[in-house]
Amino acid sequence: MTIRFLSTLVLAVCCVTAYPAPVARIRFSIPQADTIPATIWLSPSPTGDDYAQLQAAIDYQAAHAGVRIMLDPLAGAFSISRPLIAVNIVGARYGQVKLDIEGPVSARNTPNSATIRCLFNHGFALGMQNCKGCTITNINFIGQYDFPGTLNVIQLDTLAFSAWPDTAGGGSRTSPYAGICIDPFSDPRAYDGVRYKKYKGMERYYLPGMDEGGSTVVDIVGCQITAFVTGIMVTPSMQANGELVNVEKCRIDGCKVAYAWSQAQSKANTITNLMVWGGVHTILDGVDYGFPRGDGSTAPMVDVMNIAGFVHQLIHATAASFPITIKRVYGEGLYKIGYNDIGVAGIHFDDFQIDFQNGYPGVPSPDFYYFGQNTTWSSCMLRLYNGVASQRIVFNCLNNLFRDGAMGSLPVCATLNPTQPPPVFEHTTLYYNNQLLNSNGYDSLVYVGTLPINVDRSSFTGYLLAKNSGISPGDLLTTPTSFSDYPWQGSQVGPAGFVTRISGDTVFLGNIGQNIHSGKAIDIYDAKVKSRSF
Repeated sequence: MTIRFLSTLVLAVCCVTAYPAPVARIRFSIPQADTIPATIWLSPSPTGDDYAQLQAAIDYQAAHAGVRIMLDPLAGAFSISRPLIAVNIVGARYGQVKLDIEGPVSARNTPNSATIRCLFNHGFALGMQNCKGCTITNINFIGQYDFPGTLNVIQLDTLAFSAWPDTAGGGSRTSPYAGICIDPFSDPRAYDGVRYKKYKGMERYYLPGMDEGGSTVVDIVGCQITAFVTGIMVTPSMQANGELVNVEKCRIDGCKVAYAWSQAQSKANTITNLMVWGGVHTILDGVDYGFPRGDGSTAPMVDVMNIAGFVHQLIHATAASFPITIKRVYGEGLYKIGYNDIGVAGIHFDDFQIDFQNGYPGVPSPDFYYFGQNTTWSSCMLRLYNGVASQRIVFNCLNNLFRDGAMGSLPVCATLNPTQPPPVFEHTTLYYNNQLLNSNGYDSLVYVGTLPINVDRSSFTGYLLAKNSGISPGDLLTTPTSFSDYPWQGSQVGPAGFVTRISGDTVFLGNIGQNIHSGKAIDIYDAKVKSRSF
């Protein structure tokens, strides 16, 4: 449909925000048809700072229903010197606010898309409070969190979550540096200034006595978000709601966490067709940001995700009050799936196609591939990326069910607790030898001894001395060593290393586990297949 504009007016619009801002001049087009919203067309300013005109447009839109903001990318990126905020403060409370800001073409893998570039390393690029029916479409958000770009693949694999800095500009779990932040503010009484901090420079937005209502219906479509601590942050505050947040056809790279959330009311949020192509520690995180809640935090429903370019893990979450459902994940650069602290409500993984990045010479094995109870895996293919059929992966969590799908080789499913039932396999294909796995009784852990191990962490090779141990080349040695990001040491075991060769009493290892170091004696168990009846 062709729209003929009747007139173009130049308006002087003043910002109504906590930051004083100069008057911005914008082009405001009024369409002929009343059913088509008026459009504020913005082009980058020659001054190099577009904060004033963008914030002015957002404030004007908040006061005028049916207005949208369109960013023109042809003149270059929009640079902002402070966070953009969509708010409607009515007295001592937040009223509803509307936001509709767009670029002309999808930004997730398209050159010359509308870009908002942060000139600061704290706060957020775009925040909204009590936003109702908001859309953020086709915008490329670029921050200044450059830490992921300093890491090589091994560092990204092995560096603990806590070693990824997230305190740029004084940020915390309740004030992370974010690309898009939904409901950043709460009653100031909730913050202690130590663990729970307010966003620096935005203290006046924390209104005493404000209610806990939050945003509903926020669509984030066709956006790319790069170089933030959290790409999208839903409710870092004590607010409720944050519901019906839909992330569609977006791309998030180079962030500590791609998408974070903190509360159980957001049970109907969705992520569909997400690209994550490298430089990310955790894609989905419902534990490490925001205020901890008594009812846990509810993960978004995920359908279609493409992972490449080296990512540490898919998820860190809980299924305390509501189940987790993630479908159709394709990953070719993923180090591990991750962990779910609580799984009483059930976790469902469907149609995964994962080729784990590890298995090649010179790289470590993860401390665990997945740690989580009450998980159902349906039609999932899980293999090592190197295609070596003999290298096994460890999946030995309580109450895990694998139905249909495929494994590269027999997984290690035995645990050190004889009362803990191992995972159950139903009609699961062993990909490289075309056998069916319908049993969980094939596996055993044979104690070798408490032995010191010598490790070269530059190549993740090493050796140990084990006389008359029954170890064979190709075996996977395991150990109950603690996990790097989870305080656990119990009946689950993780990889110690694959046996590459044996010379006398010396057992040589490759792909040594990420937490294995020289000098300390550890309990070694040989993962043996005791039966060929699957």
